[in-house]
Amino acid sequence: MPRILAVIVLSLALYPASAPADSYHPREAGHPMRIAAYALHPIGYALDRLFFYPCWWVGQHEPFRTVFGVRQEYQPVEAEEETDDSGAGPPS
Repeated sequence: MPRILAVIVLSLALYPASAPADSYHPREAGHPMRIAAYALHPIGYALDRLFFYPCWWVGQHEPFRTVFGVRQEYQPVEAEEETDDSGAGPPS
């Protein structure tokens, strides 16, 4: 029985390895947009790091934050002070 189980597991493990690879067709390869993306990606990355990110950083600080209407990120509320059982407020 263990031998049969081992043969089944081995055959299932090797089955996907026997699948043929997709064939390569030179006429269908090299979509023009993919070629353009290879050329434009370094330019976009450089613009992001050298221009857009510093502009975003400046916009997060006053007075630009108020001018551009940037809201602060969510900050969790700190734990409230304990109240007495009457609910009148913190003990004095």
